[in-house]
Amino acid sequence: VLSKIRHHLWGDLTKEDLKKFGFLALIFLCLTGSYSIVHPLKEALFARLVGPTYLPYAKLCSVLILIPLLFGYAKLVDALKKYQLFYVLGSLYALAYVIIAYTLTLPAIGLANTQPDKTRLLGWFLYMCVESFGAIAFSLFWSFVVSVTDVESAKRGYPLLIAGSQFGGILSPELVKRASYFGIPFLFIISGLYAIAILIFTKLFIYNYNTHAHIRDDAKETTGPIEGIRLLLSRPFL
Repeated sequence: VLSKIRHHLWGDLTKEDLKKFGFLALIFLCLTGSYSIVHPLKEALFARLVGPTYLPYAKLCSVLILIPLLFGYAKLVDALKKYQLFYVLGSLYALAYVIIAYTLTLPAIGLANTQPDKTRLLGWFLYMCVESFGAIAFSLFWSFVVSVTDVESAKRGYPLLIAGSQFGGILSPELVKRASYFGIPFLFIISGLYAIAILIFTKLFIYNYNTHAHIRDDAKETTGPIEGIRLLLSRPFL
């Protein structure tokens, strides 16, 4: 019965592929789930902490900050394996979201202080964290997926990845809709737990598929931080 259901939903997806893409789908679910919580909150929280008139400046600052961050990320891509990048970035953002959750509960600088001020660094930090997470994490995920799959298995397994993403994208906004019940700090804790779950599922994936991950990563060519710009200028079809 289960094999018939599997064949109906995902075609000729083998048992091994189902296990492999199941892990990747769980990673994508957690990634999408984490981002779907913090993304709808970032502008409202920034407006409450700093003030809505400073939102254009926050957007501009996020672009300016992303430039050195992406340069640094490109260097890490050359220095570390992709699954190790998941460990680094997942740990950093999990820690950042827990710190944000805690500081939001503090009377002087948290949500209890209802007076917006441009000097409230928490609002700026929160906004930049969410923006950088969205810019880096998803590109890292797809890069990781490409490094551990081949074309044929990808054709069979990508629908399962999208299903995982959709589930995370449905569940998390439902939590955000009940923010008045759960509380904003609790939602950031959930987002941090999602990031920790990404580390766990990545570790389990590497434990089960260690050979594939190492072969594809070890064979990669060194790239520079402006490789994307070089490709755009040298490849007209892009």
